[in-house]
Amino acid sequence: MGFECRYKKVDSKHSEGYAGFAESLLIRICCLFGTAMIQYISGLCEGRIDYLERLPEELIVMILRRCDAVSLAHMSTLNSRFDKVLCDNNSDLFV
Repeated sequence: MGFECRYKKVDSKHSEGYAGFAESLLIRICCLFGTAMIQYISGLCEGRIDYLERLPEELIVMILRRCDAVSLAHMSTLNSRFDKVLCDNNSDLFV
């Protein structure tokens, strides 16, 4: 999605109808919440749900504690959140 985050006044020819309204609303939402949120919501509407993103960090740590070193290396490349948890909790994982 290539939306620019800048306020622009919608002229009368674009404000007519649903398409103009939807585009104006999408630009304003993008300015408020950012493009990542728009992409996340679009994914939800299309049925693409990232269940790993919804897991609490404590549960991810419990899962990662059960993995060996090779699996941890694979997990860190699989998901950026796993990588972040591995980096943040490195000493806690190997206790």
